[in-house]
Amino acid sequence: MAEVLLHAYTPLLIWTGLGLLLGPWLPHSWPRLVGRSLYWVGVPLEVFSLARHTNFSGQMGLAPAGAALAVVLGALLSLASLHYLMRSGLRVDMSPDRPAGGLWGRYGFGKFATAIAFSTSPVLAPMVTNLEANLGADCGANLAIDPAQAPETAPWWTEPAARGSYILSAMLGNAGFVGLAIAPLFLDASSAGFPAFYAVSQNVMGTYGLGVWVASTFGTTGGDRSLWGQVKTMAAVPSLWGFGFGVASQPIALPPWIETLSHGSVGLVIPTAFVLMGIRLSQLKGWDCLRVAAVPALLKTIAVPALLGLGAIMIGIDPQLRLGLVLMSGMPTAFACLILAEEYDLDRSMIATSIALTTVLVLLAIPMWLKLFG
Repeated sequence: MAEVLLHAYTPLLIWTGLGLLLGPWLPHSWPRLVGRSLYWVGVPLEVFSLARHTNFSGQMGLAPAGAALAVVLGALLSLASLHYLMRSGLRVDMSPDRPAGGLWGRYGFGKFATAIAFSTSPVLAPMVTNLEANLGADCGANLAIDPAQAPETAPWWTEPAARGSYILSAMLGNAGFVGLAIAPLFLDASSAGFPAFYAVSQNVMGTYGLGVWVASTFGTTGGDRSLWGQVKTMAAVPSLWGFGFGVASQPIALPPWIETLSHGSVGLVIPTAFVLMGIRLSQLKGWDCLRVAAVPALLKTIAVPALLGLGAIMIGIDPQLRLGLVLMSGMPTAFACLILAEEYDLDRSMIATSIALTTVLVLLAIPMWLKLFG
């Protein structure tokens, strides 16, 4: 097993190390240029190639359901943990002259906590204004945090870009890069197509579906954030078009140069993404976000695959497909999160730290998954 893991992780270590070495010497604009190039050209070509050569028949239909469930479960767990962190960080002491009841009083929150909770997504921010209009502007005034006692530096989760990165880190796994390099090595021939179908499904529904919606919602690059604006953003995602063209082209014989280009894109996109991760890691100013990134990292590599594996046992899924589901859902935080962070201006440091943590955790977790679900 150690030899298989070493073989699978050698490209990751080499290309990420190259990014670490090059990072301090590259222009500041270079990582964003690389990320946008992957988003608009590289990844769509890779998705096209995967969709064109993936068999979507038989029990492989479990792959999209498993991928969707893993993405949703990761999002829900991250939102629950984020809500807990926000409540814990903003809790204030109750003094005898403050009301113990009321809408906010019994939770010990001030108006600032209320505003943050309702503006977890910028789309929901207007709800705060509506609440104050309906319940009275002083609905939480007695419990408001004293500005004189407020910390000089606001908590990280007051920034929408940081919250978006937190959610993406727990929600999206590296199914297309690391997953396709590792999972097939532990599955028999009858289940060899499962990882590819899972990777394509997550790219379409997760990374460049729900993931784009989350990134565009929390990103600071502006744009139309209405519901219709979000729909238009998702409809314009190039990887979704790549998937559609790939599926539609399966029965069609394409010119050799197109086949060569689509196959070659996989060999180019993966090392480029590794290099981008190394560059972003080299730009981290200390590891201040290590403790924060540890939460989505544990959710992504331990909680989500464990819950899916237990569920698969309960409903009697084939052992090989069950193992494939656990392995693919427990892959490290997706490098595509960095691509989305570059495109929508999210917190790159948190995502890069989560990728580094989850990459180490996966090495420790895979032997456990093989023992429990193999």
